[in-house]
Amino acid sequence: MREIPIHCKLCRKTLYESYTPTGNKDTKVLNGITKTCPHCHKKNPRAISLHNYTEEMFLSRLENGKFYM
Repeated sequence: MREIPIHCKLCRKTLYESYTPTGNKDTKVLNGITKTCPHCHKKNPRAISLHNYTEEMFLSRLENGKFYM
C-alpha cells in the first residue's frame, strides 16, 4: 500500500505526517494523535485530531491522493 500524506486544510501545506492504509476498514486511524500546523499555527491557532475515525472514513475524504485536516 502507498503512504497518504496529510496536509492542513487551511493553508494546504504538509503536516509532515503520512498514513499507510492497513486494508482493514474498521481500524482506528491516528487514534490519540494531536497535531498543529507548523506553517499557519500562529495565524490560525488550532489543534487537529482525529477521534473515532476509521480507515474507511479516512480514505473517503482523500483529495488527489492527499488527506486534508
